[in-house]
Amino acid sequence: MRRSFVLGLWLCAATASALPPDLFMDVPAQGERFVKLPRLDWVEAEDPSVVDVEWLGATNELLLTAKKPGRTAVLLGADGLVALWLVRVGEAPKTDAAALKAASAACKGLSYTPDAEVKLAVQVSAAACRDALHVLFRSDEFEARSLELVFDQAALQAQLKRFQDVARAQGAKVQLRYLGAGLVVEGTIDEKARRKLLWALVKQGIGRLALDDRTQAPDAGAD
Repeated sequence: MRRSFVLGLWLCAATASALPPDLFMDVPAQGERFVKLPRLDWVEAEDPSVVDVEWLGATNELLLTAKKPGRTAVLLGADGLVALWLVRVGEAPKTDAAALKAASAACKGLSYTPDAEVKLAVQVSAAACRDALHVLFRSDEFEARSLELVFDQAALQAQLKRFQDVARAQGAKVQLRYLGAGLVVEGTIDEKARRKLLWALVKQGIGRLALDDRTQAPDAGAD
């Protein structure tokens, strides 16, 4: 049975594997960056033409090697937990003032304090609010740990339905359910389809949602 554990500040069950990313990671153009982690089972860059990602098990380091200027999401997994990074290669952070204004209008009581540890706090109830936040969190303004989102029951169920619709659209025969602050994914699925599903779920969610991957390969447990 997979157990939850912490990978320093970068991979943690308490942080998000949804928009916005858990961490922004900057790599100089034509350069590289080493990141020390206690453990990593797998890692994948959405756009490998921007950065090469390689796990160095002998030293417990993730090597990020720039390939061209740009940005790409990176998924990291260990013991069933999944984290999302946004790697910027030779690029400055991008903000979106229009998206922040739209979210403030759509979300009643939204509090934005850019210099505070919690930059944005809001109760998510209306679909329009959730959709506006989903757009806002594509900017470089927020990391997951800088948010305080409170979902009411209807909003939680609406988000779960979105996740289920994503899985259904991909033909993935998995079960999705909440467990505390996390989304548990269970079922039998091959590796290629599993990675595709995890990417889709990460892009659909918002806020501090721990993604707990408990899926198994079709031949798991076979003699």
